[in-house]
Amino acid sequence: MRGSGSLSLLALCACAHVSPRVDLPTFTATRAPPVLIEEAVITPDSPEDTLAREVSAIRGLPLKHGLHVEKLAQGEFLMRTHGEPADNATTATYVAFGFMHHDPNAPAPMLRHAAYLGIFDFATHELLLRDDLTESAARGVLVHEIGHALQDQTYGMPTNTDGDDAALAIKSVYEGDATLTRELYAAKSIDQSADDRVSDAIMIVRTNTRESVAKALGVPDDATREPRFGETISTYLDGMVFVASLWQRGGFPLVNSAYARVPVSTEQILHPDKYLANELPIVVAAPVMPAGTAKLAEGTLGELRTRLLLARCSKTPAVGGWGWGGDRFVVGLGKDGRLALTWSTVWDTEADAKHFESALQWVSARCWSSERRDGWWIGPRSTITRSGARVDYTRG
Repeated sequence: MRGSGSLSLLALCACAHVSPRVDLPTFTATRAPPVLIEEAVITPDSPEDTLAREVSAIRGLPLKHGLHVEKLAQGEFLMRTHGEPADNATTATYVAFGFMHHDPNAPAPMLRHAAYLGIFDFATHELLLRDDLTESAARGVLVHEIGHALQDQTYGMPTNTDGDDAALAIKSVYEGDATLTRELYAAKSIDQSADDRVSDAIMIVRTNTRESVAKALGVPDDATREPRFGETISTYLDGMVFVASLWQRGGFPLVNSAYARVPVSTEQILHPDKYLANELPIVVAAPVMPAGTAKLAEGTLGELRTRLLLARCSKTPAVGGWGWGGDRFVVGLGKDGRLALTWSTVWDTEADAKHFESALQWVSARCWSSERRDGWWIGPRSTITRSGARVDYTRG
């Protein structure tokens, strides 16, 4: 069945990551020529060189430089791509929103996924691949990562300093583009219509839960329990739907324009029409911190992570049908490691705000547990207030 084929092809590319050494808010902007190691460079007329040129032709981006590809044993690959510990601000945010529990006296948590099969590192321009993959799996990963190499050689990786939500939106363009390229390569390899292939891939993403997709992708169970799993897989799946929506309307010229005018929110990724209409997030002022606390973190949760927050309760409706407008949060630190969260959200209409208020009450009462440990902790006491289209939340 064609739908099942689409899912297996998504599996080949969704296990490869854009540089796990670079945290979301700080993408690398440089685009220097790669350092080529002779034995690692793709040689002309090799199968890898042929594949790179095929991917370049499908994507319509030039292959300007030779590719530095290194095949590594599993242990060395995992060591090179394991990521780095999260900083205090990031960890505090995830604890305050209940995405994780944390004892700061313990080793710093890893809030980024390690790459499982292969990566393209935009900082070093290296393509790293595990050497124990089957031929078909290696080809699928290479196609996805060659897509990233083409992005790097044409656009580079832009620097984003406007908060995690905007950074996730940019990452979704890059991962979604590489995932779509993989689907188009697969379509060509089996002489399938590109339009049919893309429609099938969109259907797979829209009609399956993230958990079932993750299982089909072969993502390890421990990875699916990581605090950032939901947002990470979204950059591939929802990112692919976003890029595919542009491709269906205007081909790769319209996709390319998303690198010149990058999406500024995950709302625009989840609703491509809002990106095309240039509907910008509502600017929300940072809420006031409780007395006696010092600011640890400030940012925008965004529509995607608001959805993930509410999805912890199976009976909670998705925020996708509501009009997320904007939000801003502050996490403060008080005595004895106690965290305090203040979060202000603005919605497109008062009706949308009422839906969110009800869902937030459900989550806060039933699924937003508190935990006291020998370090940071956040208490169970919370308040929710609404005024028109604005909903304010405090916890701690």
